[in-house]
Amino acid sequence: MTWTDQNAPAPAANEQLFYIHFIDAQFGWAVGGFRTTPTGYLIQTMDGGEHWAMATSEPQVELGTCVAVLDAQNVWIGMDDGTLWYTQDWGTTWTQRILPSTLTNMADVQFVDHYVGALCGWKAGTGNGVATVMRTIDGGYTWEEYNLATEFDAAVEYMGVNALLLCDVNEIHAVTEDIGTSSLVWTLKPAGWS
Repeated sequence: MTWTDQNAPAPAANEQLFYIHFIDAQFGWAVGGFRTTPTGYLIQTMDGGEHWAMATSEPQVELGTCVAVLDAQNVWIGMDDGTLWYTQDWGTTWTQRILPSTLTNMADVQFVDHYVGALCGWKAGTGNGVATVMRTIDGGYTWEEYNLATEFDAAVEYMGVNALLLCDVNEIHAVTEDIGTSSLVWTLKPAGWS
């Protein structure tokens, strides 16, 4: 019925916020930035959005495209350049997790606990983009990679796989941009894509 401005630090001109995630009613992050520079814009709250603060350190100067908050210390952030970072101290220090292949962009990252997580985006193919989902069951130390067989026009589409829902360790749902002739909803189970 009503909405209240949370008085978060205002992004500069041409900066956007792309993603927000709360683990509970108190702890949350929002990420974004400016794509053409690129600059990151990462903000956090520990009181349900009543007060927001800029992150005191950033994993790198790059636009944030997705965030997954696990608890009051542990946060994962996906970047516009396809890199993945995590913190275990609410953003004071960051460590990069290495993925099995280089992503061009990352669109979403989710974890069901400290070990089981998934991310999505796209990577370069044989001339176009390859929509990609990756899954970890060991906290991001290793990743399984799943690529859609049909490539998409990377000059027109942006993220490949735009968002995912990680139901549990063995089931992921994902939505794509125009792959072939239409946008698609995919389900990934142990038997593969459907």
